[in-house]
Amino acid sequence: MYIYLAQAYTGKEKQAVSEACKFLAQYQNDECKPAYAIYSPIVHWHYVAINHKLPTNSAFWKRENESMLRYCEELWVLLSVPGWQNSKGIRFEIETALRFCKPIRYVEYIDNKLYMFPFPPAHAYE
Repeated sequence: MYIYLAQAYTGKEKQAVSEACKFLAQYQNDECKPAYAIYSPIVHWHYVAINHKLPTNSAFWKRENESMLRYCEELWVLLSVPGWQNSKGIRFEIETALRFCKPIRYVEYIDNKLYMFPFPPAHAYE
């Protein structure tokens, strides 16, 4: 199964990359199932964008993100980067996933345990 991992980015680049990498490393270590492959546009494209002076705003990446969301089977929204609920990129990714009838899960690690929610938990808005 191919998973698209969305998280807040603009204005929090270092934290976003760090959290995405930490999530993926933790997931691979704890939950690794051969049936899951996780695609993170931040992990995949951040260093390319920085090294080749590409824009880092969500508008520039919409077409790429939409095509990957079409291919992936689920959207997971990573809650550990503050500002996810105000992110234009995440809003677009959620709307696109809904348009493509993809399941959406909200995910985070708490005390080294993976939690998945069918909707954002109340504490995610704090």
